[in-house]
Amino acid sequence: MNRLANLLLIFAAIACSALLTASALAAQEGAASITTTTEEVDRDGERVIRIDVSVENVSNLGAFQFVMNFDGEVVHPTEDNTVQIGEFLASSDREVFCPETVIDANALRYYCVTLGEEPPDGAEGSGLLASIFFTANESGSTTLDFTRAQLATPEGDPIDTTWEPGEIVIPAEDNDGGWAMWAAIGGAVVLVGVVAIAGLSLYRRRRANTGQVPLGQ
Repeated sequence: MNRLANLLLIFAAIACSALLTASALAAQEGAASITTTTEEVDRDGERVIRIDVSVENVSNLGAFQFVMNFDGEVVHPTEDNTVQIGEFLASSDREVFCPETVIDANALRYYCVTLGEEPPDGAEGSGLLASIFFTANESGSTTLDFTRAQLATPEGDPIDTTWEPGEIVIPAEDNDGGWAMWAAIGGAVVLVGVVAIAGLSLYRRRRANTGQVPLGQ
């Protein structure tokens, strides 16, 4: 009897664990997620770093906000057009309002909201929320952490969201190519000099041989 009771308890514990795991996975699958991609691009003749902040699997999105933290010694936001709004928030045909970006030495704050009562529903699915542009200061790397980050419905209700941090890596400048170039030039100069000296010596030797009288005459 005790053995049967123990088996029933074990089966009950396994069933509860499976149920909790399934619920957690379902909640995770149903939650929206924020991801970032990093790319070096040319903008107005200047090489800059573009960070795309995208949302996946969201329903009824009416507003978003975030503070992006970065290492100000490695990168700094561009002076002009630091943030460009993506096309996703406006895909619901609601009016979009984005106040001016607030920028500090190691962080920037950006948010956008939709206005009006029509259409009542917000954006659905996945898409680009915003693109942020940085300029490199020096070699190194910095994590792009999100704080005070939130997605919300048009009514202002929070949307369950996971936020994945981004990263920027600035490689060290490679000066080996410059040294190799000057070394090649120096070697070529030396080689030309050696060939010239050898040619001049051979020329003089031939002229000297031409002026000599053979032995026995």
